[in-house]
Amino acid sequence: MATIEKRGQFRRVKIRRAGLPAQTRTFDNRTQAQQWARGVESDIDKGIVVDRRTAQRPFARIRMSALTSSHLAAK
Repeated sequence: MATIEKRGQFRRVKIRRAGLPAQTRTFDNRTQAQQWARGVESDIDKGIVVDRRTAQRPFARIRMSALTSSHLAAK
């Protein structure tokens, strides 16, 4: 279930489900926050799970794969 918190003039959405990484995002207004939360929860219910932390930061995904490869090669 999504939680929407007021943080100053912004709204922060947190979606937590057991066994999945928490999803968070910040919006200018409550309507946008609710729409995003419904979309993400709908995707989760359909079995479409996207870890948005790495999806929004492609460099992190590349760096993690490079670190994992070099770490495994060192063993």
